[in-house]
Amino acid sequence: MKKTLIAVSFGLAFALPTQAARAAVIVNGSFESPGGAPIRNWVDNTPPSSWVAGGTTLTDIYESSGQDAISAQSGDYYVSWGHNGNTGGTLSQSFASTPGLTYTVDYFVTQQQGFDSAQQVTVEALDGVNVLGSVSMNMNMADGNWVAGTRLTFVAGPSGTTTLTFIDSTPAGSGGGPNWALDNVSVSAVPEPSTAILMGLGGLCVAVRNRRLRVAL
Repeated sequence: MKKTLIAVSFGLAFALPTQAARAAVIVNGSFESPGGAPIRNWVDNTPPSSWVAGGTTLTDIYESSGQDAISAQSGDYYVSWGHNGNTGGTLSQSFASTPGLTYTVDYFVTQQQGFDSAQQVTVEALDGVNVLGSVSMNMNMADGNWVAGTRLTFVAGPSGTTTLTFIDSTPAGSGGGPNWALDNVSVSAVPEPSTAILMGLGGLCVAVRNRRLRVAL
């Protein structure tokens, strides 16, 4: 009986977090695809794989490290926003999500080609047209200094599909020269309390079993 409880607890402890993690997969979060030789193209011409560009056209650029005198935060490529004083561009990706489960969105941003505190990113999670959560962040960092963006936390809606959207929400007319960049986007599922308890129980059962085995030896 004790061995059965240990096996069940151990299995549940690891199966449930794995199931939750599978529901939060952002593809190409570091924008390494499509890649290519040193590149600096409008996203209309070279969109990051698995992402959909929208909003104002010819404002966002897919580029490799060094093309605007900064390095990517992760890997060799990133996306920059708001060139030539244009704003309103968007970049979106939809992914499978578990209804009622909490998720967090993390990402990195920086300014490039100068400094303008009016530069702003807005991050939204949507279930269809319903906004599940939204955060905005102004750019107050130095040119090329990547910082963690304001984390977005949301609860997945009933459809089972969440769309993550990044928006260049810089006010129109701001920053004719400076613009900002995005890299290293990730989405994580937050384990439910019951899952966390099972993880702890599974770990405890394994520890007890290992101790008994050492004593037996």
